[in-house]
Amino acid sequence: MFETLRRERATYATEWEITMMLTASFMGVKSDSYAPGIAIMKNELEKRLSGQAYSASFVRNALLAKKKELSRDRNLLDRLNTLGKEE
Repeated sequence: MFETLRRERATYATEWEITMMLTASFMGVKSDSYAPGIAIMKNELEKRLSGQAYSASFVRNALLAKKKELSRDRNLLDRLNTLGKEE
């Protein structure tokens, strides 16, 4: 039962990956430019399908990454504000 479910999830992720590759190829994008992005997205899809995306460590790491991104954006906004005040 679990093996069947695992295979179905792996098949779904692989079908998604092939669809994305075919779409990018049809649009004329070279494989060396889209392959890394698709691999990252496929890994995230597999995590969600397997339930790993709902573990506490995954959620914690996702929140820390979001916090880092927000902090970077805040610093950029502060720099823009100081540039505007100097004039």
